Amino acid sequence: MLSLLFGFWMNPICKAQEALKIQIDFFDLRPLGQTLKYFVTPGFHALLEDPSPVPVLTLHGHPDNRYRIDVTSQLQAPQSWKELGEVEIGADPFILIDLQGRNQTSRIYRTTPILINPQPDQLVWIPPGTFDMGSPFDEQDRDTDENPMTRVTLTHGYWMGKYEVTQKAFMEVMGYNPSRFAYTLNHPVANVTWEMAMEFCQKLTTMESVSGMLPEGFVYRLPTEAEWEYACRAGTKTRYPHGDDPDFRLFEEFAWHSGNSPTGTHQVGILRPNPWGLYGMLGGVYEWCLGWHARYPGGEVTDYISPVDEDRVMRGGAWSDHPRNGRSAERHWYGISKSYGNAGFRVVLGHPYPLAAELNWMP
Repeated sequence: MLSLLFGFWMNPICKAQEALKIQIDFFDLRPLGQTLKYFVTPGFHALLEDPSPVPVLTLHGHPDNRYRIDVTSQLQAPQSWKELGEVEIGADPFILIDLQGRNQTSRIYRTTPILINPQPDQLVWIPPGTFDMGSPFDEQDRDTDENPMTRVTLTHGYWMGKYEVTQKAFMEVMGYNPSRFAYTLNHPVANVTWEMAMEFCQKLTTMESVSGMLPEGFVYRLPTEAEWEYACRAGTKTRYPHGDDPDFRLFEEFAWHSGNSPTGTHQVGILRPNPWGLYGMLGGVYEWCLGWHARYPGGEVTDYISPVDEDRVMRGGAWSDHPRNGRSAERHWYGISKSYGNAGFRVVLGHPYPLAAELNWMP
């Protein structure tokens, strides 16, 4: 009789992980072997033709969380643990087949978190990738500071705030609310300077680290301009994530702008998100970014951070602006100490590498 024991090991650096739910079943793999016999090697097909039941693990959890699954048949022998596989949880259950578990009298599994989203309701995982930053010369309503188009490769994935930082979240960290439109605390915080946004990220990093909620090697910070546009586009190449929308008929389904919100902000999360689940990227409040409003380099670059220039850069549209200024490639710029009733931000939880470039401006 095969006995099974599961041990769940918590990562001490990230206590916020949700329990990984695992179901164990035993399957005769011969029907699968018949289906795959023309697509697998003879040796592997022979394993599938063995009539002995095989342990099959079905894993459920928060999407984008990653775990390593180890296995042993000798619990008293610490060196006997072997990696069964790495699992990235998605919307559907993850199936892991333990072929070596066939005919074992004992089988013990353990899980180790690799990358855990500390706030699944507030953060969206953005995978690494490559995209074209800027706009083509024939894009409607484009501006000259969007060229030359530059192919950017981002080598680090990161979590990005699903929403703009709200007044409630800002008050919890900073202790005050600078917003001009304090309708409810679920509105985006506004009237924020770049320096205030940076201080918020620094304080939040410290708070989350102390509480054990911060994944190892990650910090809260502003997105780089490249990270912002990459996440906004969500794999698209059109004017907006929802298409070119030349007459702006669809725009107000995704963003608050001067046509549907002429007097101030609205609660976050009411309108439709972009394809990667981010809300308010095209309107609401402008969003501060790391880096400066500098000319793009052109060509191909990796982990692009704009060089020092005169003004800081902001992205996205705003409640007070026209839809043409909420395009994915649209850029805005302001001084770092100036606050505006339509200026806010959203956070990134990611690798700290862009912060090194900010040493150029710090006293």
